[in-house]
Amino acid sequence: MIEWRNRFGGKSIERQSKLRDLIREIQTGNFIFIAPDIDLGPRDSVFVPLFGIQTNTITSVSKLAKLSGAEVCLMTTTLNQDRKGYTCNIRKPLPNFPSDDVEKDTARLNQYIEELVRQRPAEYYWFINALNIALLANRAFTIRDILSNYQNHTIRKLRFTKMHGAGNDFIVLNGIDQDLSGLTREQWQTLAHRQFGIGADQILLVEKATRADADFKYRIFNADGGEVEQCGNGSRCFVRFVIDQNLSDKNPLRVEVAHTVLTLKSHPDGQIEVDMGAPIFEHSHIPFNSNGLASMQKFHETLYALSLDMPATHDSFVGVLSMGNPHAVQLVSDVASAPVLEEGPSIEQHPAFPNRVNAGYMQIVNRNEIQLRVYERGAGETLACGTGACAAVVSGIRRGLLDSPVRVHTRGGDLQIAWGGLVNGIAQNVIMTGPAVTVFEGKTTI
Repeated sequence: MIEWRNRFGGKSIERQSKLRDLIREIQTGNFIFIAPDIDLGPRDSVFVPLFGIQTNTITSVSKLAKLSGAEVCLMTTTLNQDRKGYTCNIRKPLPNFPSDDVEKDTARLNQYIEELVRQRPAEYYWFINALNIALLANRAFTIRDILSNYQNHTIRKLRFTKMHGAGNDFIVLNGIDQDLSGLTREQWQTLAHRQFGIGADQILLVEKATRADADFKYRIFNADGGEVEQCGNGSRCFVRFVIDQNLSDKNPLRVEVAHTVLTLKSHPDGQIEVDMGAPIFEHSHIPFNSNGLASMQKFHETLYALSLDMPATHDSFVGVLSMGNPHAVQLVSDVASAPVLEEGPSIEQHPAFPNRVNAGYMQIVNRNEIQLRVYERGAGETLACGTGACAAVVSGIRRGLLDSPVRVHTRGGDLQIAWGGLVNGIAQNVIMTGPAVTVFEGKTTI
């Protein structure tokens, strides 16, 4: 198998220096599979429905066939009934192809491919998902890899609800009434991708509770496909979802998450109140390794300097805690100009945090009001982060800068956070109140 400029992996033939080798292979009678790419630039690119990306392949097919005298056939694959392999179905050679008009050849091939897609939409959608997954993961693969995995793939139709809490958006899936077992990290990635999927910061999977003191369980997957422990805005969307889907009429609800059970209450004005539990400061439970880091004391809070590899290297002193997931909160004078996108990834991946961390940037407006931006672990900057808002307020109170309750202004909306501090050395629970909105419902195939 020789693949023309195939950036997905496998043997590659260079466009100029080895073009004669490719033509020679064709002329010797070898079967050549030509895979799409965009490397030749937009001057001879066309849109090919089979792959859903711009590609030079169709024009290259016409040109190569002309130079080599080869016949051109379209090929599809069919999964064998024993599910242990696939059959390649090679169609008859295209009549009068190539012609002297490359543009007409391109239009003809586009038409043929569109007809195949209409005839076999399930296979088309599976295949395009497989390509998208590989592109997202940025890993080398060949078309043969994808086809060999086809025998183990079951096409699923999923019902979903798109929601947001203060602009932090979610795909919510009912795992009680539909089987969602076995979905892979790559499939979660595709669902969350804003170009190739539905698009979301996180995915919430609602399931039956596994413990007696909870009404439901839900799991959280970031846009990178990784499962995480906690999501404040997601917990409010969970309540709205349960109410809208008539899954329960209890108020308050108790929901099982990774390490605890949350209590959630719906208010008559549509706001959702969530008891987020107590903040965690013990380093081994965050987890956080402060060895070798400079530190300073600010009222009741110990701040740590994170050395970052940045074009303009500097030390960011952060307060570190967990709200069920790890947070590093730093104070900035102007949140609008804070280096969230530039610096956030370096903090997220800092070696002091073995499970990575959410990076918060807090600007104090007054003792009961802050502005906040958060670079979320596995999702990038989001319009709002519920656990990030809780962590920022707790950190600000411990530094002596804030008094409870605190209004938190995010780019997606406002949240109210209340925390009673430590009583007899015991951290009190954090209460978060904010909106949860259903945007739309739909079905998708994966």
